[in-house]
Amino acid sequence: MNILIRSGEDLLSIPQAAELIGVTRITAWQWAKDGKMPTVTLGRQTLVLRPTAEEIKKQRESAPVNAKNLRLELKRAALQKELEQIEKQIRDKEQKSTRKPKRAKANVVPPMT
Repeated sequence: MNILIRSGEDLLSIPQAAELIGVTRITAWQWAKDGKMPTVTLGRQTLVLRPTAEEIKKQRESAPVNAKNLRLELKRAALQKELEQIEKQIRDKEQKSTRKPKRAKANVVPPMT
């Protein structure tokens, strides 16, 4: 395959690609080794085309949530619900404390005649 490289900005090292994609360098190297991330070898350097790395990033952002992220999202939702309940309890207590107290009926004692 012949690829026209316009500038050095079109090529990324594996660590640069990992940073762009949002994964660790170890993961990026593993993807390159497994063929999940296409690479170009120039001399002794293994490089990734920027458009390839950007496409992988886009795919990861639109991919369904994995189990770890799902657990975190569920935990976040539960904490959010708990926070809302606590805030409601605080509002209710504040409203009760700002209400005017009911006037007690005065015990009127009729004058003695």
